[in-house]
Amino acid sequence: MFSYDRTKVDFGRARWIWTADNKKKNTKVVFRKAFELDKVPEKAAALISCETKYWLYVNGEEVVYEGGVF
Repeated sequence: MFSYDRTKVDFGRARWIWTADNKKKNTKVVFRKAFELDKVPEKAAALISCETKYWLYVNGEEVVYEGGVF
């Protein structure tokens, strides 16, 4: 498993995202973020927090299935 030093993570850049109607319960939502890199990194960390579970895809490939807070 990839590990990182939590003391060096800039949580000040974190952003919470949700739908316009945030009062709905038991709702599945999909968020996408497209970006380009000049060079493919050897490793990358995605720091994700969620209320229940999340699925993470990179370039259309599922890399995390039913992830959660650990």
